[in-house]
Amino acid sequence: MDNNFSSFPEPAAPPPVEQKQSKLGIAAFVLGILALLIFCVAFIISFSYGFSLAVDNPNFTPDMIDQSNPAIVIASVLFFCSPVLSLAGMGLGIAAVVQKTEKKTFGIIGLVINSLNVLSLCGLFIIGLLAQVG
Repeated sequence: MDNNFSSFPEPAAPPPVEQKQSKLGIAAFVLGILALLIFCVAFIISFSYGFSLAVDNPNFTPDMIDQSNPAIVIASVLFFCSPVLSLAGMGLGIAAVVQKTEKKTFGIIGLVINSLNVLSLCGLFIIGLLAQVG
């Protein structure tokens, strides 16, 4: 009995599976952009309020800032929301990068954006602490 299977055709290779973008990566990217946008809006609100006080009063000191002013309250809430969104985005970005079956592009971009946002907020916090000391 001859076990020669050479007359049979080679089995076709399965078609390559097209990888989709990771939904976690897309969510990390969206959270990163949203956190960055919120940070910029909060910065613009607080800067414009401080600038308007300084323009109206040449003897402006930071003690003159009214902490109950709605602009300051809104800017403060936005400043606190931004790192929360960024930390959530960093978690989703890490989860997207670890996935093996889906593309990692948006996960990496989201992780970078969220990390830079958290680092910039930490830098801004350190600058504020140094300004208080000095």
